[in-house]
Amino acid sequence: MNGSKILSFYNEALSLYCGEIISSPRMAIIYPVYGCNFNCQGCLCSDFNQEKIYMDYEKFKTLVVQLKRQGVHAIEFCGGGEPLLHPKICEMISWITNSQHLDFGLMTNGSLLTDELNYLLLTRAKYVRVSLYLNSYNAVIKKVQKLIAMKKELGSDTAIGVKFLISEETQEKIFELIRQTKDLGVDHISVKALRGEDIPVTDLSAVEKKIKAFGFPNLSCDLSKTSITKPCWLSPIHTLIDPLGDVYICCYYMERKADHCIGNVFEKPFSEIWGSNTHYKKISEISIKKCNVYDCRWHTYNNQMRQLFSTNRMQHEFC
Repeated sequence: MNGSKILSFYNEALSLYCGEIISSPRMAIIYPVYGCNFNCQGCLCSDFNQEKIYMDYEKFKTLVVQLKRQGVHAIEFCGGGEPLLHPKICEMISWITNSQHLDFGLMTNGSLLTDELNYLLLTRAKYVRVSLYLNSYNAVIKKVQKLIAMKKELGSDTAIGVKFLISEETQEKIFELIRQTKDLGVDHISVKALRGEDIPVTDLSAVEKKIKAFGFPNLSCDLSKTSITKPCWLSPIHTLIDPLGDVYICCYYMERKADHCIGNVFEKPFSEIWGSNTHYKKISEISIKKCNVYDCRWHTYNNQMRQLFSTNRMQHEFC
């Protein structure tokens, strides 16, 4: 979701700004798997990926039915771990799209894409975003090329995007990979800063300027460190559920699981978790300091919508 797309959530955002919990998240992020076949620098979920944990398929089907009944419109698979590791991944995608008729998107490291998966994704998914890394680029980009080729054959409108993480140490190599990738026919390239506990926050403005100079129209690059000065209030626009059924306020729960978990959908229906007293309490206690550890897109959304509602400089009631 880019900076302008958050405006499509105007009604939900206004309700949240007034202190309400909206009746349903519009989107649910599901982690089908803990565990990954990569070991990437800066991964926020590395501690959770030491062993493979798969979401139970029958419980998953019940969960999706509950989410649809609640009012969820779309489901995204990401991680957590690598979603495509799940042995029932094809059945799960089909259950979302064919059986429940919900929109679907996927974020993946791309290493496990196959012809069967490619066809399923290109006929069912709204988007597929592949994260590209230096040590796996050559192998994965071949799979992305096959995905793009099949997209052209099928006349599919599934958006195919790629994402790079960049730092001062990797910038020259990443520059070259971006040049190579933009000619392959991907719909979107995203470049984010690689940050983590062992990676210092540095000024990457010069790097960002150089990347934007490539002139690729569908390339987005914002390497500045995001932050908020007031508590996050937009999180109920989405929900996140991990392989164990735990429901979290957002995806940045790794260092604060107890503070961000609002219930478990394998123990209690989603309808009893969403909008509960626990949900209200956990949102009201969100730590700004802990939020600002991360680069979070919701920082931008919070700041943008708070300014819209607090100043009303855009006269948003009028056409």
